Amino acid sequence: EAIKHLVAPSKGRMEWRNSRALEKRDIPTSEGVGYGEKRRAGILKVSYYLTSSIEGGVDLERWWGSEEGSAPWDRQKVIDEVGGLLRALHGENFFPSDLHLSNLILRRGKGGEHELYLVDLHSVRRVLRVRRAHRLRNLVQLNGAAWDLSEDERLRLLRSYTGEGEGGEDPGLRELQELTERYGDLQFSRRLKRCVKGKYVFGKWKGKGLTVFHRRDFEVEAALGAVADYREAHAREGVRFIKTERSRTVLTVPLRRGKDEGVSGAGRVCLKHYRHCGFLHSLKDLFRMPRGRRSWIAGNALVLREVPTCRPLALVEVRRWGLLKESFLFMEDLSGLKGVESYVLSAFNSAFRGAGAPLRRRFGAALAES
Repeated sequence: EAIKHLVAPSKGRMEWRNSRALEKRDIPTSEGVGYGEKRRAGILKVSYYLTSSIEGGVDLERWWGSEEGSAPWDRQKVIDEVGGLLRALHGENFFPSDLHLSNLILRRGKGGEHELYLVDLHSVRRVLRVRRAHRLRNLVQLNGAAWDLSEDERLRLLRSYTGEGEGGEDPGLRELQELTERYGDLQFSRRLKRCVKGKYVFGKWKGKGLTVFHRRDFEVEAALGAVADYREAHAREGVRFIKTERSRTVLTVPLRRGKDEGVSGAGRVCLKHYRHCGFLHSLKDLFRMPRGRRSWIAGNALVLREVPTCRPLALVEVRRWGLLKESFLFMEDLSGLKGVESYVLSAFNSAFRGAGAPLRRRFGAALAES
């Protein structure tokens, strides 16, 4: 990153340049005050950009979820402002590659009208000509953003961008919706890869024969300490396991470090131990994804999709001579909850007979929905 900025301008300088260029063309943005860079031996260490504040402004994502953002008339006016701002940017050959609602600041003007400003300008590029791919990308980013637009509102956004009136033809809403779904799947896969690359809310640690993937609110020392406690418990007789098989074991273990006790809610986590039975099993994992890592990725995918599940906390992989020998998956402890079968038998055994048919149908509908 630092070597790249020996040739490419820093983000602070890019924001300064873009703010001046937008101001000259009367495209609303916060007024730039200046920028600075700190270098050592020509290598960029840090850059910053100073801008005036937008008094009374709030980012569009927060406004859209507020009480004011629920009024239909205000929503329509704001949608028109968003489409008009994007049309003005493309008309002056500006392409914001990272366009999302948090980069749009909304406030009330003196006359009560909505005013929209574009901020976070380091990703804005001036191109010779805004191509169709540029236009589609920005429209897809807005169409798939974190606001819940109805089909009529999506159509209004497109028409405000193209400048067509209410009586104009459909400017490609179906095509845009298909591209939005594809873009959403691409963004989902990119966000999911963070759990194995150790980015953002995830971390990755490597030691001698060990690889630890973890959430940043769950320390590596806590995971390694819990593995050591598990090995001691496994060696003792009379230890109760949730499930034990030849290739895997499931149980709950306490956390050593008090700092991490809030992660599982009760100072304990659920540990799933995957064992590799024999050399051939370890050899196969050189050409396929190991079970522990598949579970780690699948669990984080469910969390990302907001599906209720036990949150994966960490994955510890133990290797010897480059071959995976065992892995330990840590998850939130939900041992106080019941499985569906035991829950139905204990709570609804009598109600599910005779007159309990309506209750049975409601329970089945709720279960299918979940």
